[in-house]
Amino acid sequence: MRIVGFVTSLMGPDGEAHGYVIGYEPEVNETLPIYLSVLQSTVDDAIGFRASRLSLGRTALTPKANLGCLPQPMVCLIRHRVPTMNPLLSVMFRLVE
Repeated sequence: MRIVGFVTSLMGPDGEAHGYVIGYEPEVNETLPIYLSVLQSTVDDAIGFRASRLSLGRTALTPKANLGCLPQPMVCLIRHRVPTMNPLLSVMFRLVE
């Protein structure tokens, strides 16, 4: 037996499940839908948790969209160690979607 994919599913105190760590063998994924199966198992875990929502992170959006996932807005708080840089960073990060 060989492990070719894994996921860690966590349930947050707010009722939201998280597919926290997802890993798979890329070579095996070329011939078998390992990544998709791992994503589907997080949906199964969230149902088992009776979660109100499931968060799968922000990477690999296309496979997640194929499952029906929708992107959600994120909030990013940033503070530079040089205080005079903070206004510049604030402007720069408003340009990022």
